[in-house]
Parts: sequence; structure tokens; C-alpha cells
Amino acid sequence: MALSHGVDPNRILPKLLQILPIEGDVVHVFRAMMGLYLATIVLWLLGAIRGGPLMRTALMGEIVLMSGLAAGRLLDLLLVAWGVLCLKGFDCHAAITETLA
Repeated sequence: MALSHGVDPNRILPKLLQILPIEGDVVHVFRAMMGLYLATIVLWLLGAIRGGPLMRTALMGEIVLMSGLAAGRLLDLLLVAWGVLCLKGFDCHAAITETLA
């Protein structure tokens, strides 16, 4: 997945993720993301192979990355709950408005 972001995003991403072709600076952002993904993979592999303090660093990096992903999912769930509450309030308001009209 990391390579799909940076090697040739205009050819690969439309096929994988149905993303339209990307222009200039955005390509550089995808390449930077590829670099971060690959650096994380290298850190995890070195930690697994060498062990010791490097494994601790790799595990800390994994915890930070995965907790960030989990926090994003939690935020998504909170937004879903908020959307459902808004929809219920909208439906209730619409029913009252129709009754009064």
C-alpha cells in the first residue's frame, strides 16, 4: 500500500481506490506518506530482528500509530451518533411543522 501512494499515484490509485488523477503538489504529499509508511515498516522490522531497546522503540511507534487510528475511528463513531441525533431532531421538527401546517 505504501508503494501505491508514492511510486506512480496517478496510475495506481485510480485502479485501487477509484481516486481521480492527482496534480503537482498533491503527488508530493502522497510520496511523503509513502516515505512515512516505509520508514515505519523499517523501524518495526529492525525492532523485531534486533530486539532490545530498538524493539521498545518500535513497539512505542506501533502504539502511537495504532492509537491514532483508533482515535480516528472513535471520532467517526461520535460523528455518526451526532448525525443520528440531528436526524432524529430534524424528523421530529418536520413532523411538528407538518402537523401545524
